[in-house]
Amino acid sequence: KKFIAKNKENAVFFKQKSTLKFQADLVGISVQEMHDLGVKDITQSNLCTYENSDEFYSYRRQQKTGRMATLIWLDA
Repeated sequence: KKFIAKNKENAVFFKQKSTLKFQADLVGISVQEMHDLGVKDITQSNLCTYENSDEFYSYRRQQKTGRMATLIWLDA
């Protein structure tokens, strides 16, 4: 609800799975937020941590935690 209250355009990034459970498209929300801030050139890897078990850990798959990083930079 808070994401949608902040920006009504975020509503398209949520799918209701049950009465109390939603799925969120975090990439979609992030891209929308960046576009709203004026960032137009966005490159995504389109890699899935769940499907690429040899490259990434996944809490959804293995029920263990780890670390991830996101990189954002400005070319001057």
